[in-house]
Amino acid sequence: MRHLVALLVVLAVMVAAGGAHPDRAAAAEPGVVLVGGAAAGSPQALGALQSSGARWARVFLFWHGVEPARGQLDDGVLAAYDGIVDQVRAQGKRLVLVVTGAPAWASGADDVITPPRDPDDYASFIGRLAARWKGKVDAFEVWNEQDEGRFWKGGPDPAGYTRLLRGAHAAVKRADPSATVVLGGMVGNDYGFLEKVYAAGGKGAFDAVGVHTDTACNRTAPDQYYREADGRIGRFSFLGYREVKKVMLAQGDDKPIWMTELGWSSTSARCDVGAGAGTVAGGVPAQQQADFLRLAYNCLAQDDAVQVGIWFSLSDDTQADTPEGRFGLTSFGFSPKPAWEAFRTVASDGPNLNRACGDFGGPTIGRTTPVPGTFFYGPLRMSLAATDPQGIARLRILADGRTVRSFNGTSGSITWQGAKRLSPGTHTITFVAFDNNGNESRSQVRVTKPGSGKWRSLRTSLGLTLGRPRGTARTVNLRIASVPVVQGLPGKVRLVAQRRIKGRWRMQYRIDKPASRTLTAVSRTWVRGRWRVRASYRRTGPFRASTTAWKTFTVR
Repeated sequence: MRHLVALLVVLAVMVAAGGAHPDRAAAAEPGVVLVGGAAAGSPQALGALQSSGARWARVFLFWHGVEPARGQLDDGVLAAYDGIVDQVRAQGKRLVLVVTGAPAWASGADDVITPPRDPDDYASFIGRLAARWKGKVDAFEVWNEQDEGRFWKGGPDPAGYTRLLRGAHAAVKRADPSATVVLGGMVGNDYGFLEKVYAAGGKGAFDAVGVHTDTACNRTAPDQYYREADGRIGRFSFLGYREVKKVMLAQGDDKPIWMTELGWSSTSARCDVGAGAGTVAGGVPAQQQADFLRLAYNCLAQDDAVQVGIWFSLSDDTQADTPEGRFGLTSFGFSPKPAWEAFRTVASDGPNLNRACGDFGGPTIGRTTPVPGTFFYGPLRMSLAATDPQGIARLRILADGRTVRSFNGTSGSITWQGAKRLSPGTHTITFVAFDNNGNESRSQVRVTKPGSGKWRSLRTSLGLTLGRPRGTARTVNLRIASVPVVQGLPGKVRLVAQRRIKGRWRMQYRIDKPASRTLTAVSRTWVRGRWRVRASYRRTGPFRASTTAWKTFTVR
């Protein structure tokens, strides 16, 4: 992970243990990282590895420590790695070797994170390793976190890394066709870097894609996530590996993801990197580290995208309480933390959590206005409401793909004057709701503005009913509707009331009401006698005129 200085100690004693070669499980196979390079195979470390139940061990092999001069391999260091390889195999576990750290003769620099000037030098070296341990080392990981300047001098260089990867893949496959070549673990599910590797011709140069989710000062549970501005799951979210998989599938490359580092630090110290340096916690309490471990493997058990999940690390790599030094399942002296027993349980029985991983369902959009098939003329009334267990972040209404209005909260409405400027014809109104995880739901309705085509001339109809009399009070109920119903019908409806006087119908009053109101109630106190009422609508725009028959009644 973050350790490029090898403790080049030749091991004199190794722990021997037996065990069957594990079968591949449906869920991600658990493993652990042994820190320390050639010194990773101490008796204590190997004993803890055996007891952990891990199916995989991941060990750093530093090129600059093994081949300090071109063509001159250090037999003592190689012997130490021979011991690690043999002991891991004897335990029935599988082994990933991370080959990183260029010697000065290859890079031209004293800084071991400077990549080799000639990718063939790296290819030659990793090919010799694959030949030496043919059938014993299950996978070779090409470099480590090459997408960050901390491990690749000068910052990310997708094209340069792709050249290194292609040469390494070919060399390993020539020496041991059964070995898996893993694209070096990228920091925080760096799917953007992976896209550039594909663009540089990297397809076909790896058998699995490595990702690292043990990002610095991470205190977020694995089943929670954020989204980037473009809507993709955030790179530094544990669940960001889903975006890595999408990138692969978009390239027609359905290969597995190997999470070669996952973990949370149990430090009590403050964060020492990034914007939160000195102001936020650098890790989580020890018990929460254990809880997050189970949650992480619970997520991986629900998704077959990740084939291998390797915890960083088996033990803390320093005695000091620092964010980077406290990722272990055990302390520096191999005293168990709560995460140790949690890992052992996961390795033997699985996470056994009846809990969904991540909320990826959008909100439920409730009642919306307008309804499908609405015709409108003038302003358009629009509204929506939505619900979601995670809460509603925002709502949005669009017309023909353009935002009309955004709302905070669970509901919103608007009488949109801009609808008057829309051209006659059919338009699409889209209702969008976002929850607090950035998931969205959409629904659409088609509405029509009359005035062209078959809607150039629309008929209207009027309804007029008489309410029951109460003494001398009589209610006249007036309703107007277009065919079909139109929101914002223009013009006015006129109600005329006449009374029979000396054998002739004479005008008593006249009332004009906006036609856009689909129901109008008119109450009057009538004098005794014979009455009749009638309603009419004058032609306005594309809407035809209409008139009701006379309604006659007697007031006693």
